[in-house]
Amino acid sequence: MAACINSSVHVCRSILLLQTTLKLRKILFSGVQLSQIHSSTSVCGRRPLRRKALKVFLADNSNPGTASQTPTGSNSLTRPETRPRFGFPNDRPAKVDQTSTAITSSHVSDTSFVEPLQHQNDHQYNRKTNYHGNHKETGSIILEEDDSKFLYTKAPSTDKRFGSIMTMAKNRKLRERNNKVILEGKRLVHDALSVGAKCHTIFFSLTSNLDGLPIDKMETELVKIPYKEFEIWSGLSTPQGIVGVFTKPSYDMIKTDVSDPCIPLTLVCDNIRDPGNLGTILRAAAAANCEKILVTRGCVDIWDPKVLRAGAGAHFHTPVTNRIAWPEVPNYLDADTSLYIADTFNQTDGREDALPQLLHSDMDWTMQSALVIGGETEGISQEALELCASTHGTTVFIPMSKAVDSLNSAMSASILLFEAKRQWLAHQKNK
Repeated sequence: MAACINSSVHVCRSILLLQTTLKLRKILFSGVQLSQIHSSTSVCGRRPLRRKALKVFLADNSNPGTASQTPTGSNSLTRPETRPRFGFPNDRPAKVDQTSTAITSSHVSDTSFVEPLQHQNDHQYNRKTNYHGNHKETGSIILEEDDSKFLYTKAPSTDKRFGSIMTMAKNRKLRERNNKVILEGKRLVHDALSVGAKCHTIFFSLTSNLDGLPIDKMETELVKIPYKEFEIWSGLSTPQGIVGVFTKPSYDMIKTDVSDPCIPLTLVCDNIRDPGNLGTILRAAAAANCEKILVTRGCVDIWDPKVLRAGAGAHFHTPVTNRIAWPEVPNYLDADTSLYIADTFNQTDGREDALPQLLHSDMDWTMQSALVIGGETEGISQEALELCASTHGTTVFIPMSKAVDSLNSAMSASILLFEAKRQWLAHQKNK
């Protein structure tokens, strides 16, 4: 009984294999793409056929073993000299005799079959290197805006570049190794482009996200991807649908507005580990129009995505120097600069090496000065205290209720910065 069943199974398998082979041969020699076969088709329990298009060669009527017109007008192809082996093709086009092969438009009603399709699963095949101009590239889409044209590439589903870019954005070592900055959000991208930062690629989900961006004369690759990619990789609950890849801006690239003079104050960030605090401090310093900002080692990276979002473009409005060692800080300050440390009222009280303390409103902020802001967790570093003592500096405090021990670092910095701004504006007005 078992032998009879096995024999029947083998017969059925042989019949199915023969039918599928005949079907494949008919497809290969009738100009139809193999990808039209349903991917779930399987024979004898084998794996489904891979949906990969084959390049089809059609022959001229005049040559033997080539295409001939049927009475109904449809195309047919006789058996070539070299035939595919019995069974399934190994994902390569069927071989034909090149001497008897010719491609003519009269043989194919749909000329798309003639194009080579072996690279359709490779995103490099769809990538463009020329992004702007009056000429049009095959496969690109032209976006018209204000009488100017932008060429962008619609990334296929196999394009993994965006995932790699967003991984780089969250990894400090990768950013520094590649000297790249990843900016998410239209405002950050616009501010970076406005100061002349070099942009390599902009990923976007809607063409409206490109409105107002100064990219008409820049060689920037524009890549359109589905919005779901932003939802997967972005750290925001509601992504804006635009990400730019830039070369890290240099210190000299950031130019202050000469029509709005800076206050004579340098802000020094010390041991600020929270990205939100550092971003807010940078934003407050840009709003108060500080002369420059120094970020010492031990602080969070200023190009961290959370710092960038909290800074709201401050990185591109005020010169910022990142990762400075404390022995190098005096090199960034003028010789006549007075150093002040923001401290609580009782932190240095009772110590032999306690520095002089002054109320923040009693300070003369119209002179060249530098203000050190410490982090909430670590506080002011010992190196900062030693530098302040060696330069005869003082500590500055903000009067508070006894029920409160301290203020947030960003809030303290904002209060001190705008007190300095108020005094400087009053000094300029009385000149």
